[in-house]
Amino acid sequence: MSMSNLSRRSFFGLSGSAAAILGLGLVGCGGGSDSSDGAKAVSAEPQNGTPANTPLDKLPLPKKGKVYNNPQKRDNVKDGGTLVLPSGEIGPAWNYLSVDGNTQEMHALWDFYMPTYIFLTDATASKFEPNPDFITEVSTDEKDGKQVVHYKLNDKARFNDGTPIDYRAYKAVWTVMNGSDEHYTPAATDGYDRIESVERGDTDYDVVITMKDPVYPAELLFTYVLHPDATDYDKYNSFNNNPHSDDWGYGPYKIESFDTTQCKFVPNPNWWGDKPKLDSVTFKQMDSQALFNAFKNGEIDATGSAQSGSKEMLSNFLDMKDAEVRRSDSAAVANIEVNSTRGALKDKAVRKAFTQCLYMPTILSVVYQGVNWKEETPGSLLTPIWADGYENCMPSDVSDLKDAASHTAAAKKTLEKAGYKLKGDYYEKDGKTVSFGFTTFGDSNTVKNRAAAIIKMAKDAGMKVSEDNHPASEFSDVLTGGNWDATLFGWVSTATSSWNGPQIYGKDSASNFTHLGSKELDEELGKVIEIEDHDEQIKALKKLINLGNEYGLDLSRPAQTAQEAVQWTYMGYLASIKSQDGAAMSFGRVSAFFDIYFERDLKEGKITETDAQEIIDNLVMKLRIVRFLRTKDYDSIFSGDPYWATWSDAGFGDDGRTMVTKTSFRLLNTLTLEHLGPGPEPNITIFWDPKLPEGYKRFCAQISIDTSAIQYESDKEIRNHWGDDAAIACCVSPMRVGKQMQFFAARVNSAKALLYAINGGRDEMTGMQVIDKGVIEPIAPEADGTLDYEKVKNNYEKALNWLSEVYVKALNIIHYMHDKYAYESIEMALHDKEVYRTLGCGMSGLSIAADSLSACKYAKVYPIYNKDAKNLEGHEYEYVEGADDDLIVGYRTEGDFPIYGNDDDRADDIAKWVVSTVMGQVKRLPVYRGAVPTQSILTITSNVEYGKNTGSFPSGHAKGTPYAPGANPENGMDSHGMLPSMFSVGKIDYNDALDGISLTNTITPDGLGRDEEERIGNLVGILDAGNGHGLYHANINVLRKEQLEDAVEHPEKYPHLTVRVSGYAVNFVKLTKEQQLDVISRTFHQGAVVD
Repeated sequence: MSMSNLSRRSFFGLSGSAAAILGLGLVGCGGGSDSSDGAKAVSAEPQNGTPANTPLDKLPLPKKGKVYNNPQKRDNVKDGGTLVLPSGEIGPAWNYLSVDGNTQEMHALWDFYMPTYIFLTDATASKFEPNPDFITEVSTDEKDGKQVVHYKLNDKARFNDGTPIDYRAYKAVWTVMNGSDEHYTPAATDGYDRIESVERGDTDYDVVITMKDPVYPAELLFTYVLHPDATDYDKYNSFNNNPHSDDWGYGPYKIESFDTTQCKFVPNPNWWGDKPKLDSVTFKQMDSQALFNAFKNGEIDATGSAQSGSKEMLSNFLDMKDAEVRRSDSAAVANIEVNSTRGALKDKAVRKAFTQCLYMPTILSVVYQGVNWKEETPGSLLTPIWADGYENCMPSDVSDLKDAASHTAAAKKTLEKAGYKLKGDYYEKDGKTVSFGFTTFGDSNTVKNRAAAIIKMAKDAGMKVSEDNHPASEFSDVLTGGNWDATLFGWVSTATSSWNGPQIYGKDSASNFTHLGSKELDEELGKVIEIEDHDEQIKALKKLINLGNEYGLDLSRPAQTAQEAVQWTYMGYLASIKSQDGAAMSFGRVSAFFDIYFERDLKEGKITETDAQEIIDNLVMKLRIVRFLRTKDYDSIFSGDPYWATWSDAGFGDDGRTMVTKTSFRLLNTLTLEHLGPGPEPNITIFWDPKLPEGYKRFCAQISIDTSAIQYESDKEIRNHWGDDAAIACCVSPMRVGKQMQFFAARVNSAKALLYAINGGRDEMTGMQVIDKGVIEPIAPEADGTLDYEKVKNNYEKALNWLSEVYVKALNIIHYMHDKYAYESIEMALHDKEVYRTLGCGMSGLSIAADSLSACKYAKVYPIYNKDAKNLEGHEYEYVEGADDDLIVGYRTEGDFPIYGNDDDRADDIAKWVVSTVMGQVKRLPVYRGAVPTQSILTITSNVEYGKNTGSFPSGHAKGTPYAPGANPENGMDSHGMLPSMFSVGKIDYNDALDGISLTNTITPDGLGRDEEERIGNLVGILDAGNGHGLYHANINVLRKEQLEDAVEHPEKYPHLTVRVSGYAVNFVKLTKEQQLDVISRTFHQGAVVD
């Protein structure tokens, strides 16, 4: 198989002599430059390298993140030949998975006979695919709320002893690596400790991996396999001086011979893939000085990968005409590590001072002086500098030090603050000098000179450091043995190595050689692995910066003025809507944030109040010109072209201060005729509380009366459940800003489920058996021909049970596929790393279900069967052609019954029960990504479509006619006035509908008051009263029916006529004709209370 341009994704490996960034390859070639004074400089490194006799200061620089390995197609590579490579050490610990064998050198050896490339990735590990020699298909999905990975294996794959590489080989990896058995010493347990089970699928070659907690990317947990015998820990721990090539090996090569000086690989006759090209590959153990002569005299064929491209090394080959230098950014990050269990380094102050005294340019000059190489000092072990998302994580008391003198001074200050006194050249405390060793490996001059520079910098800062040198072959034994104070080595991995933070920083990790850590840090590191698609988020942030650049805005820095604060925020919004066309994209709760900038600029004289108002006017104009491309079907459900740029405002902070600011008033000002006038966007949402400033409340009421463009939500309910930094997403859904996201769900037709309950699961519109026969039995009338309330209610619960299962399963599939194919990368990038997810379920038809159950309980409901409807006056339209005769298609109800929406507990309690039951049915089910189920009583404009596809009800609701919106009472049935309607809705328990309970009320201007002052005062009083009676949400329309009827006939006269429908506002003339008529059919209250 070809390995061109592919690397392995695995846990960290140790490198005894890795430097910070440069990866170097020096390879022999058939010919070279004939120039006596070296090759000419080139501007960019060629893929096949640069002649080794190129002057060091003219070596071309590689591009960041690019690999220079001269990739070739397999057919271009000749068969036969040998390859000899150097290695810092060979054995004796042959188990790469254990802490004492987890080295770069052992990784290289394993890849020939126990490959760790079961998944193939690009250089950055941001893209991966299964290696078909091992895995033919991989998928990840969700089952019972848990992440599940499926592998389909190549059934030809075998270990060298003939044992199949089936699901047992993957189970063995999990057993060894999950950290639950102290007999194993894995180098890292990250991800494996989150696996719940590894099981057989349909065959032995199907692997099913179920996660306890999500891991991203979970597919890459298994980049190697283990022989099933490895689950016997006595056998597993027999790797010392035993590579297990003949029995546990499974690669294209096998080991022919080995000792601590060399290892020779030859083609494996048991290998099932493409035949290896080389006749043999030999690794020879060598220290640095031996490498130079070995390469020059042809004893080895390539060298340099661990030598960092130093001047010392490269200068040895300037006289060679038949060699090439290939340089690239390395996946190795050098690390000066301190052992906190040893001597003076037990003191945090000494460790900090040692870190501060090190001036990295000095160290780099020792290695690269005279070589054309530029390098930023790495500030993270978890992400290479060249990788997307790299961030310098060095604390400011190190990173802010600009020269050698400031480093030395800072180190001294740290020691003196900790009570150390300078005595002669060195600090001491309690009679003990600050003294420790610095362990090095190898015999190169670069190693020696680098150590000397570090010792000199430590001495300048008053710390006595001495070198402790060992042969490179002793690296792993010395390091894992712990008999050292400080040392330099490298961690080697890929661009996604942040996945492996627990390995090197985990409190109890065997690879944490500092022996520092904490439970709190472990928890934070553990969360990183749960964050999905880092790469996509990072790329999206870069696109956001580029978007700003197109407008001349530098989004990489903080906003400095009010205008920039508004622009920066808008650019984040713009990037979001560009990436998710058609989705609700709310603007947040920004007035108090903006106001800080405005107040500062006003105080400093940078702007006037007129300027401040103009900035907000301009922002609102920008929000109003957004347009989405949508399908016809989408528009039929979400009519009026909304895009839900919801701007939340007002309310109170947890400390009791009002969050009403001058910008809160500026926002309302935009709706006045003196500014922009009314418009449906942004969807202005006021967090209402009776204690808000009176002037602000009256201004809100005036705007509502003049424009119908504001909705109101209960600040108390939102703050008590979601805190004071919450805002509305979409229509009525509250969530913590930047800390929460929602998987949005379509409305479930809870009213239609009642008709299914009565008909035994058959659809009243078609006669089709939708719920499997026998799950719900049709309800037979009582002796007097009526329906029994208890039987209807019990069947309704069964129908809701079935409906919730279908509903949640569909939502899990939808949101899994959405994440897979339309992941919201920029939105999630602008969130905190810990995101609280909810599944925003919803229901429609509440009032119809409540009134119909009330009719069954308090009146007499007689079913009308299909066989009779055809010829029964007033019911002919309910007849279903071709359906069973006993299908119930209509109802005749005799007697009065309480109606939901009139502050009658008898009906209102039934509505509460329906909401609670639907929520309870959903809560019992597993949800995608562990999201917390919530629900809203909100229909948007889907109430029209749902009604169109639903039959007649016991309540008298006619077949095919619109439902009432949201939690509204049935249109025209809330006959006692606006306040009783609010009080009924306010009785619904917010805990059963944490996503919001929507009430859309319309009152006529005359019903509200005789003049403007009276209307304003009365509307404030109505809102206060509703809020005080538990009302969560209120859409307020102040309109005359005659005006709407005229707008239907003459839309050109009303281009800006705004109405609130269900959680949002629209231009009335943009609604479909059906939805316009629905709005007109709703109750137009003639007063707050009507007797």
